[in-house]
Amino acid sequence: MNMKDERQFVGYSKYRSRLVDGHVHTADIQEFLDRYGPLTDDNILSVHFMEGVNNAFYCLDYSPEEFEKGFGPWIEKQYELYYKYYSTVRQAVRADLGEYTPKRIGHFDLIKKYQHHFGFEHHLDRRNAQVVSDILHIMRVQGRELDYNMSGFFKLDCREMYPSRFIQGMAAVIGVPFVLGSDAHSNISKLGSQFIVSDTSFSNSKFPYFFDAFVEKDKAGSSYLYLLCKDNMIVFDNNMNCILFFSKQNQESKALLDHVKKYYHFDASKTKYKIEDLDEVDKSIYLSLFD
Repeated sequence: MNMKDERQFVGYSKYRSRLVDGHVHTADIQEFLDRYGPLTDDNILSVHFMEGVNNAFYCLDYSPEEFEKGFGPWIEKQYELYYKYYSTVRQAVRADLGEYTPKRIGHFDLIKKYQHHFGFEHHLDRRNAQVVSDILHIMRVQGRELDYNMSGFFKLDCREMYPSRFIQGMAAVIGVPFVLGSDAHSNISKLGSQFIVSDTSFSNSKFPYFFDAFVEKDKAGSSYLYLLCKDNMIVFDNNMNCILFFSKQNQESKALLDHVKKYYHFDASKTKYKIEDLDEVDKSIYLSLFD
């Protein structure tokens, strides 16, 4: 394959900026990155395969059947399985993959993809929480980013974004920045039943501050994304139009407003400064976010 063909391969392959790592084949991965890294804009490090039955590697997210085949002996020992997974993630972020080592860590807690199928608990025990903390501290020192992936919301066996709210909170406290929705596998993704995130929106526009994200539906069934960021509330409709910016007029408000104006369709008349100016629905949602 010549350089022109390689560039076309990297440009059009759905795996063009994706790294699948089983944590032991670092030399092969580094060789791949050394060759194709110069042709990519960005890369994501994520663990999709893990050592399981008979020391073979099995895919974590192919199907519940494959998951059970590979990790059956650990399914009744959830926290042992999770520890095995997060220890693998820790090894992956510590691995030296050369000049083009991915900066972003994708679907951090992929191990939970079939949590409803297998009846896994949603919370982490102390040992796993400590490993997650270790990983996030390593990422902070390395200057890495955490990918917030919405796809888990509409997977029936998961019903939760990657990573969980708990891990999001840990990342915020430790100081690991994030990118929302960059690990998408198509140009549009559904959040809830109707909410659309395109890769001209969050994928290419990193918010300047951490935020909490919530999806709410109106009586007609339309979904809206509410972001609570530094006490400011930003609301998007299902076409990623910003339909409300509630400004607390604090030091972060201007940077957030400038960011929204730069990356999204926004009508300045939709900026509100007093809670009394919000309608009853938005006021109720805003107050509930602090409960």
